[in-house]
Amino acid sequence: MAIHGGTFDVIKVVRQSLQHGVGETPRVGDRIVMVALYYGDMNKAKWDDFIPSAVSCGTNDATIPANRLQQLEEEDWKTLEMGLKRLGPNPKEGLHWL
Repeated sequence: MAIHGGTFDVIKVVRQSLQHGVGETPRVGDRIVMVALYYGDMNKAKWDDFIPSAVSCGTNDATIPANRLQQLEEEDWKTLEMGLKRLGPNPKEGLHWL
């Protein structure tokens, strides 16, 4: 249980193979549903870092990533796209707090 709460927009840039998931290998611009393992000092206001993984890499059922993709709001994608624009064309790997 975290002592503090809040919303902290962050993008994590990582190089990650996605060829082991179900379906076709994604291309730049494709929408991919991710899950994340967060970690850090729970007494802090926000997590120290997180480890993202594509939902498709954790299942052999191709319907699961597709169903999760449909559950995301268009506004969420717009927020991500705006954040990516702020990072520029070649962002460095790591956490980027927005």
